[in-house]
Amino acid sequence: MVTIDAEIPQGAAVKLQRDSDDTFVDSSAIDSIEAEGAYAVNRHYEAENGALTGNAEVVSGEGLSNGWKVRLADDGDAVQLPEVSGGNATLLRYAAVSDGTLNLEVNGLLLKSIPLAATESGTFAVQEVKLHVPKGASLRLSKAGGGGAIELDAIQISDRYEAEYAKMNGQSDDGYSPIAVDDPSASNGKAAARLWAPPNGTGSFEFPAVKEGSQLTIAYANGDTIARKLTLYVNDIKVQDVEFPAYEGGGWDGKYNVISVPVRIHEGDTVKLQKDAGDSEVNLDYIQVDGDYEAEDAALFGSAYVSADVSGNTENASRGLTVGGINTAGSGIEIANVIAGNTVRIRYASQDTGTLYMYVNGGSKKKVVFPSTGSYTGAYNEISVPADVHAGDSVKFAFEQNPGESPVSLDRISIETNGDQAPTNGMSVTSASAGISLLAKYESGVDGQMSLYVNGNFSQKVIFPNTNNQDGAIEIKIQIPAGAEVKLQDDGAPDVAVNLIDMTVSDKYEAEYASLFGQDADGHQTSAFNDSPAASNGEAVHFIWGDGSYLEFPGVIAGNRLIVGYSSGEDGRRLSFYVNGTKAADIPFVNTGGWTGQYQEVAVPVDIPAGTTVKIQRDPGDSDVIIDYIKVTSEGGGTADTEKPTAPVISLMHKTTTTVMLSWTASTDNVAVTEYEVYQGNVKVGSTADTQYTITQLQANTSYDFTVVAKDAAGNASVPSPILTVKTAKPVSDPPQTNPPTDPPQTNPSTPVTGGGESSGSDSSSSSGGEVPTASFSDTAGHWAEANIKLAVSKGIVTGYPNATFKPNQTVTRAEFAVMLMNALKLQIKGAALSFADAGTIGAWAQEDVEKAVQAGIIHGYEDGSFRPNAVITRAEMAVMTAAALGQFGQAGAAADFADEKDIPAWAKSSVAFVEHAGIVKGKGDNRFAPGDHATRAEAVTVLLNMLALAQEEQTN
Repeated sequence: MVTIDAEIPQGAAVKLQRDSDDTFVDSSAIDSIEAEGAYAVNRHYEAENGALTGNAEVVSGEGLSNGWKVRLADDGDAVQLPEVSGGNATLLRYAAVSDGTLNLEVNGLLLKSIPLAATESGTFAVQEVKLHVPKGASLRLSKAGGGGAIELDAIQISDRYEAEYAKMNGQSDDGYSPIAVDDPSASNGKAAARLWAPPNGTGSFEFPAVKEGSQLTIAYANGDTIARKLTLYVNDIKVQDVEFPAYEGGGWDGKYNVISVPVRIHEGDTVKLQKDAGDSEVNLDYIQVDGDYEAEDAALFGSAYVSADVSGNTENASRGLTVGGINTAGSGIEIANVIAGNTVRIRYASQDTGTLYMYVNGGSKKKVVFPSTGSYTGAYNEISVPADVHAGDSVKFAFEQNPGESPVSLDRISIETNGDQAPTNGMSVTSASAGISLLAKYESGVDGQMSLYVNGNFSQKVIFPNTNNQDGAIEIKIQIPAGAEVKLQDDGAPDVAVNLIDMTVSDKYEAEYASLFGQDADGHQTSAFNDSPAASNGEAVHFIWGDGSYLEFPGVIAGNRLIVGYSSGEDGRRLSFYVNGTKAADIPFVNTGGWTGQYQEVAVPVDIPAGTTVKIQRDPGDSDVIIDYIKVTSEGGGTADTEKPTAPVISLMHKTTTTVMLSWTASTDNVAVTEYEVYQGNVKVGSTADTQYTITQLQANTSYDFTVVAKDAAGNASVPSPILTVKTAKPVSDPPQTNPPTDPPQTNPSTPVTGGGESSGSDSSSSSGGEVPTASFSDTAGHWAEANIKLAVSKGIVTGYPNATFKPNQTVTRAEFAVMLMNALKLQIKGAALSFADAGTIGAWAQEDVEKAVQAGIIHGYEDGSFRPNAVITRAEMAVMTAAALGQFGQAGAAADFADEKDIPAWAKSSVAFVEHAGIVKGKGDNRFAPGDHATRAEAVTVLLNMLALAQEEQTN
């Protein structure tokens, strides 16, 4: 048999597992695993295993826990236990021929002198000492004064207050009193008997001088079939009734149940469970006060260390110890297996305003700011942080050493349940001064959305891209007055909460959050880099390596003065400033003393309307600098602008069963139009600085009225545009069908987010990719798609090759199919700026069409942020893009009828079902869809012609 000395909490799951480098043991060789006695719940130490000093000696004897004991005969004789596990109650099993005294020292400090009563010859007694012993501390017990010898058998350290050592009061009418009874199933082998007392308040279990906490855990036995009840008192003040439910296998001994009671208990309080009128007795095993956790008992990381703080100051550490040294990146503490609660209360000391990051179960990161107490020791304060903490969770505090963040010393952590605490699905901050942006740091495993409020008034919905549970940040452009309460919260569907780490109101637009574009011939890109702590947010932007490169800031506030924070290693440098695409000023830069770490500001007078897009660009003749941030301010006065913009005129660009894409003429104004508001009936559905907008989530075959209102920087609004009534397309019925060919299967690509991620590559199937139109081809005669190929060429969807071939069986890349699809749809829209990680690999011949497909919501990319233009498109991907072009954006519906429907990826199932039922695509041999097969040029043009036929029928109907 093998014995493993390990601390195992009650109720824990124990697993023996073979990890790497372990030696294999056949499972049949393992007979049983058992947690032995006190080791399962308490920390048990044999006195003879300690270090002895003076004339202390180990002797054998009868009735001992391990056959040996330590005799302390003379004053100063001692036994010392190094690095004990710690707890709040120490049980000493001893024998004494006369009354005597033991001194108890922790880490060399005398904390208590313990009077011990004489025991009968040959017997041992147990003395309970209520005292906090830190985890890892050295514990020393020494004989004090004269008198007879004191013999120590064992020392047990526990977080529990055993009921058998409580003060038991009361007596029944027939003379029974509560006493301790032997019960091997009880936590210490004993339990307290029932309160044999009338229900008049005379019977009670009393636990004096307990530790501080926010939850009382009680282990009890109930042999009844119904719940029983006692009354809880703290310092003789009634707090509440406590119910002890019946439980399966219950009895008056042999099996104990545990309940938890939320209650605030202070250090040194007396806890009493009393039998009042209407109450009924139970057997009690122990109580435990939880919820307050000393920092010195936590697991320490990095440079963190335990230090004494017992100066005598009333503001010293709660138990004379604190954890300091939390001053290097990654250093901190972690408390395991805490109780449940919605508030974390922290007692701390900090010389300056300190910052730590709190984690619950290794996730749910949150920035915690600690106001200065004036010192790292001797002056403590408490703060409370909302948090969603479950029983058994771990709570960790770590220092990141970010710019402007200072260390904190930690004394005690408390987990509490506050009934007035607001839900922890958001974060609020009060602006110390006026700002033009809100920086939100967060983490999320999904795309999120939360609602932004300023002084209790709803402002806007905020989108949070998926960060794969890594730290991320967004900049929200919004004017915030000084002293305003700014809050991001989850208002329920369609909001999806993210874990907010920190929020900061700023008077700047940080360069690292701008849209960055451009690179030079050597591949140097306009990109953000770390320049902490000199840069305002720890980052700046390498700017700018090549002509045409730029930083773009959309939706800025109105002002007449631009301020740019920058660094430059040379004088005489210059960049160009654009407002809504028109150059408005040159920005001159001087030498700041270095390319990094040395920042200053330059101010340029320029009119900037509200909501416009501004851009800092390197034009021919310009030269690069490092950009940290921009500010937009207003100086001076003038006559208020009251002139309204002219009304726009709207028209329909494209529609599907669920979407309508509108465009309109640009309005004119005496200054500049800053935005257009789009209305569906009388409801505003969106706004944009562009002259086109797509309305989504509409009903099929339904008429809607749309208008557009133009607004300028002063807030002047035009009269609404003339109403445009649009009827969405009908749902699919039975459109024409054609048969695609049989084609050999190939492998699947990585699964895209919606099946529509795209790629870059050659231009073999694109009308703008190097092909030359031809009326007939040498390789299509007799081909199953010959007629479709000729029709597709005539419609400008695709062309042939210079050698008079079409190559109908050649595969199609994702970029090529995007070009074909846009040639078929002929959407007259402005494309979206591409944010794919591999956008630079998309050929110029496909760039515009891919941008249009992204703008129309047809293409979304892969989970890793790539487009993969040169990857060969699969039939599943082609189905998703085709369905999206017709407004079928992954809606759930009937399953496809193909024999291999189970092989269709989840992200493509609804789209494949749609294109099958619509007759756009049919199966291959044996009624297979073959989702992973690569699509050929002949298949692609056939699918696109079927799509156009369906769209035309919908328009006609």
